Amino acid sequence: MKKKQIVIGVSIFIVALIGIIISALYVKNKSTVNSNKESKIDYFEIKETGGLKFKGSSIISKEQKIMLDKSNGELNEVFVKDGQYVEKDVELFSYYNEAIQEQVDELNRQINSLNSKIQKEKERVNKLEALNKEAQAKEVQAALDTTNQIQSPQTQQVEITSMVDELTETLNDTISKRDSLNNKVVKIIKAEISGKVYINNEDLTKEYMRIISEDSLIYAQASEFDVDKLKLDDKVEAKIISNNKKVMGKIIKIEEVPTMSSDGKSAGYAFYIKPDESIKIGFSVELTVNPEEVAIPKSCVMEESGKVYVKLVEGENNKKVEIKATLKDDNYILEDSTLKVGDKILINPSEDSKEEV
Repeated sequence: MKKKQIVIGVSIFIVALIGIIISALYVKNKSTVNSNKESKIDYFEIKETGGLKFKGSSIISKEQKIMLDKSNGELNEVFVKDGQYVEKDVELFSYYNEAIQEQVDELNRQINSLNSKIQKEKERVNKLEALNKEAQAKEVQAALDTTNQIQSPQTQQVEITSMVDELTETLNDTISKRDSLNNKVVKIIKAEISGKVYINNEDLTKEYMRIISEDSLIYAQASEFDVDKLKLDDKVEAKIISNNKKVMGKIIKIEEVPTMSSDGKSAGYAFYIKPDESIKIGFSVELTVNPEEVAIPKSCVMEESGKVYVKLVEGENNKKVEIKATLKDDNYILEDSTLKVGDKILINPSEDSKEEV
């Protein structure tokens, strides 16, 4: 009997212990749930926008390279400075050709000589005209008719006039040659494009002068799987990798012929984007063709004094950040690159008490 009571007592103790353990676990679990519920943070995560993705770089859009050409003569006068911006057709520099100048000088001497000869022959013609009038007298004419050795003044006048005509023709040809060469003595070189001038006075085996257009251009390549998805005038968002700045632009050219890789295993179709803002030459960019708008829920945004803010989640604290966005229906459309893909912003930020100081 006593043994039976002991067994019953132990059983009651074990049941009570189990009940205590279950109660403790229930209270702990409830406390944990309530704690998690109290510490739960509602946020909105910035997702990557749709559209085709490419990598590209800013390149020179137009360039004029000018080598010094000895056949034009020696460098004579430079009209621009290194680093100066010039418009198309502005005079850059001039050549002076001494050899052509010597030819011009020789032709000038020939012209002077021909002018002198023509003048003398014209004077002879005038004298013969006077003699011809006297020869009209009968006695003079009779004397001339009986003397075969004497040539009539009229015949000499015709011959000299013909000679003057030949000399005049030669003179005109010589003047034409002189004028043509004269235009080559000093040759002016002009800018074929607008841009910034770079002058090289160090290594004359390279171009003496370069003009680089300040119009930006982005170069990228599309694979055979993507090229047919591109169209002229497609909108493009270019994110500059070095500073995360976003610049919009559009496709202006798509090459029809691909460029093969060095190993010959793949081909890329080049396409070009004209950005709306200038991008420094050589900068790498990430491109999104026909990007979708980044929409932020209205509940994530605070408006203060005409400015728009969100609270960026940074660890245990939240940072108040100004953004550029436009309200559209129940969302704000992001217009700058302040927020990046993967950033988290608070929902109902005005209720937040953990703002970073």
